Amino acid sequence: MAVVDDPESPFEVVAVDSDVARRVHEVPRGVNADPGDRVIVATAETCGLDLVSSDTKFSSMTTSTVIWA
Repeated sequence: MAVVDDPESPFEVVAVDSDVARRVHEVPRGVNADPGDRVIVATAETCGLDLVSSDTKFSSMTTSTVIWA
């Protein structure tokens, strides 16, 4: 948490708000029904962010850019 709380941190904490909650229902379940992963995808899409993941399922769940790590 020290890295996230640091004013110089490149990370930003975003809220899971009602827009994200609504978007979760639109994220395809066929490839990955994990609710946590669906919240991650919905948050990225709602905030206009790219996803960074080693999970290959994400690319089938979103039109956002997925950066493989």
